[in-house]
Amino acid sequence: MRQLVCLAVLALCLIPMAGCDSEQPQGSDAQTMQVLIQAGNASAGLYDVWEQYYDANLDGIPDETDPMGNFLPQPVFVACRRAFQNGQPISGTGKTPWEYSLEISIIRAGTTTIERLTTTEALNSTFNMTPYSDEFATGAQPPGNDCLPPAVCNSIGRLLGTNRIVIDSTYDADPQDNMNLPVNFVDNLNRWDLACPGSPLLNGEPRMSGTLAAPLPSPFTMGLEKGDTILVKARKKIGEPNGVEVFSEPTLQGLVYLNGLQISNLTGTSVSPSDQAAGISFSFTVN
Repeated sequence: MRQLVCLAVLALCLIPMAGCDSEQPQGSDAQTMQVLIQAGNASAGLYDVWEQYYDANLDGIPDETDPMGNFLPQPVFVACRRAFQNGQPISGTGKTPWEYSLEISIIRAGTTTIERLTTTEALNSTFNMTPYSDEFATGAQPPGNDCLPPAVCNSIGRLLGTNRIVIDSTYDADPQDNMNLPVNFVDNLNRWDLACPGSPLLNGEPRMSGTLAAPLPSPFTMGLEKGDTILVKARKKIGEPNGVEVFSEPTLQGLVYLNGLQISNLTGTSVSPSDQAAGISFSFTVN
């Protein structure tokens, strides 16, 4: 019994010591920084978008042909109808994919040497690409008479034309080839209707640095120590990417996050004007 009591007292004595050890600094100043480049404030068309297929025999399986018997290479496709208000097409403002050149460098604590972190490929104005729009607008309208049996339509929502769903649509909108168009493909203005303005599968994922064979995702992530200084330079490519239709050029914006928290006190220019080939250049030192 005496031995058990002594062991219990010893255990109680060790508890505060363990607690004291857990409060000691970990001996590392390493922090995670993320740099995000995005193109924003671009004006683009708004579209009511839905997924569509044909099911003439009501078996729940998309038909391989349209009601006219034409073969559909993509039995399930995305249809886009330009959003109107009071008889006029409407637009919205938001993010857009845009290609740009990028250079991210570091001056490590206690040194004066500038070390480039991004690749040679990233210096090319066509290599990196900002994220697609993720905005959904209010007021989405259902397909209505643009979706009549045997068509089946599932509404996606009202999207900015720079959303990837719109840009990457596999819908065939070539007015020289109506083989893949739905029944109601021309309206009373002889305008090709329900066609998404995008150009399928040409832009890919947003990317920041890396190589042609292995581009890196956005945002760019790195580990930093206290006293390290990060330098960021980026410049827009002249002209929009494939399939992107905008009414005004976007601004280029740089965002920095340290351990998940956005940094506001960047030094330099982190938001560009909307001019062609406009760029940004800023820095931040980890304290």
